[in-house]
Amino acid sequence: MRYKFCGIFFFVSVLLTVKLSAADWPVSGNWPQELSSDFGPRMIKGKFDFHDGIDFPVLKGTKVFAARSGYVKEIGWQDTDEKIGLGYRIRIEDDIYGHLLPPSDTYPQLVEKGQWVEAGITPIGWSGATGNASEYNTDGTVKKEHSHLHFQVGPTGSATNPLKIFTYDSSIPQIKTVELYGDVVPVDKLRANGKIKIDAYIETITKDLDVIEFSLSPDRAGSGFPVKFDYHNWDSAHSTLERVKSYTDQVSPAEDHFFYEFDSGNLSSGDYTLTVKATDVQGNSTTKSISFTVDWTAKIKLEKAEASPEIFSPNSDGTKDKTEITYTLSEELAPVVEIYNEKGDLVREFSIRT
Repeated sequence: MRYKFCGIFFFVSVLLTVKLSAADWPVSGNWPQELSSDFGPRMIKGKFDFHDGIDFPVLKGTKVFAARSGYVKEIGWQDTDEKIGLGYRIRIEDDIYGHLLPPSDTYPQLVEKGQWVEAGITPIGWSGATGNASEYNTDGTVKKEHSHLHFQVGPTGSATNPLKIFTYDSSIPQIKTVELYGDVVPVDKLRANGKIKIDAYIETITKDLDVIEFSLSPDRAGSGFPVKFDYHNWDSAHSTLERVKSYTDQVSPAEDHFFYEFDSGNLSSGDYTLTVKATDVQGNSTTKSISFTVDWTAKIKLEKAEASPEIFSPNSDGTKDKTEITYTLSEELAPVVEIYNEKGDLVREFSIRT
């Protein structure tokens, strides 16, 4: 009997674990393709921000179901000021449902603190636009509502991408372009001699981008590579917010630009390949590369330069002359032009792009 009891306990324990890890969408719809905001960095109200969850654009009063089974841990307003944060929210284990409607005659309370709820079966509340999901007039009245359900896994500051708990067919990230800007010139091949800015543009239909990596081959000590944008490394993610431009809406794929600047002066002469790797929450990844050459042996010779009219000729009306400089170079690179006065003082310096 003793061994039989242990076997039964183990069987029940396994079933319980499976049930806890299973997840159903809390509201019906074409998810995650039609999410209105994904997890990660974004621009909101003119400021860089990090979105700790995902947003389901549903109408006010839509019934919300438990995504995962568990006990209700918290119910109520996130803050004493009902106009900020997630507003009225419910927490079930680690899962947070935000911007819900508070209980009323029209929208009664559906669960109690301490109650056990079943994934996909138990209704827990009603979607709304409480907290910062609404715009407010100076007198505190609602100016405009942006009704949606905010769903978050884990506390703010250490949350994980909620899409990790759901089952769906990933679209796999698409790296549309990888471009280099700055001190680079497309001659017979892309030449880089100075500071270079990378812009990697990525689209994800299922809005589940997770990790972006920049690598350089061959790598050199002090190059600054590899570079990693990891949404689940909170400190790293926040330090790179201004190097990410992200946009998401309900009808389009998520659009993300990742920027990074490095100095090719830290590299020796030679050919290099920069590779961008994009990985989604399911572990699917894709790569795209761009090659460039660093050549510190190349010499630039200014063969001819003419200025018209004379740079320092004064006008009687006090206005400045427009100066046109005609030049011929021995190499198709971007030189720096320095202008000196008759005393030998540097009065202006600017770059000329070919």
